[in-house]
Amino acid sequence: MRLPVWYETGLNYSVERGEMSMALNESVASLSLENFLPKDGAAQVSLDEVYKALDRLVNTAASKRNINPNELVRVVDNGKVSWITARQAQRYLESDAQSGDGLREKVERALKGDARILHQELRVLLAIAAGTFENLNAEGLIDEKEEERIRPSIRRRESEISDTFTQLYEVEGRISAARARQPLIAEYENCMGQLLNLQSQGKMDEARELARYLAMEKKKYVLMSHAIEPDVYTAYFHRLNAQKTRKKTLNLQQNLCQKKEGVIGLRIDQLHARKETIENRINLADTTTATDLTQAEIALGAKEELLLANHEIKQASDQLAAVQTENQVLVKQEKEAQMVIEHIATNVLKDQELAIDVESQVKNIEQRRKSQPTKPPEKPKTELRGRMATTERHQ
Repeated sequence: MRLPVWYETGLNYSVERGEMSMALNESVASLSLENFLPKDGAAQVSLDEVYKALDRLVNTAASKRNINPNELVRVVDNGKVSWITARQAQRYLESDAQSGDGLREKVERALKGDARILHQELRVLLAIAAGTFENLNAEGLIDEKEEERIRPSIRRRESEISDTFTQLYEVEGRISAARARQPLIAEYENCMGQLLNLQSQGKMDEARELARYLAMEKKKYVLMSHAIEPDVYTAYFHRLNAQKTRKKTLNLQQNLCQKKEGVIGLRIDQLHARKETIENRINLADTTTATDLTQAEIALGAKEELLLANHEIKQASDQLAAVQTENQVLVKQEKEAQMVIEHIATNVLKDQELAIDVESQVKNIEQRRKSQPTKPPEKPKTELRGRMATTERHQ
């Protein structure tokens, strides 16, 4: 029996994820994005306000535990923002979300997860990138060419997120209304889910009885579900676009993290040079103390400076470790996003071309348009391509 489109991706995304869940559950601070959603009728707050709210949260939590917030690693995952230590982050990095079950879970969440949470998750990721950029820019660490490239990119991502979810809410509203008018659709799909569970549990007698009921009702279900299938695939297309925006946002934050790594590394080098100078002063003072009593005071002051320099080196090194680990988390998440994109394009929307990077895809579409006359769409898949080209042409 072929599963309906709602069940084609397999596992339920709410399943616990071993080492990954344990690492995030032990966080220094965390925020469920469900609690971060705007109230009914309220407008979305700006990216700057989101970033400042997250900053206040982690600073307060870290202060209570006497931890430097700069030594924590941010992880945005599964509808939650967590701040964890670099050691805890290693457990997250070691979790195998690229396994078959891990990938199915991520695909399931991308296709069926609460759109409001997915929407907010993307805005939080972008707010973090925008806040990181503004901080670096304020410190004079972003040159003019980089600013001209990054700032418009952030605005494009924000526009993409808004456009994608505006369209997604609209189409999923139509789907919900249609399903409410035809309760058999939900009943039939729930029964199919029960059938899968019974089969996995080895309860074959109960499974056969349920399968007979499904066979009797299949014709009605196919007729009813056929009417909403175009909207279902359109919703999947918008959710695919959301994953593409997620990947681009993760990549942007990676680049900013690498910039921070370079800045902190330079700071550590400067501190080590200063430490070496202080040590030379101490050695010189120690060798002349017997003939010049003022050198003893100089040596004492230099030793206090050395303690401060060592403290600053330790802090900078811990901050560098956190930024490097956060970058590793972002690399992992970007790879996972690409795997989700490819899976949805190939196995759900049945069109591998939909997984191609936007820039390459738009270029290919423009080339095809010049080489041959445009034909009206004949199939839902072609219709999706046309809608995709319209949506993504402004990247």
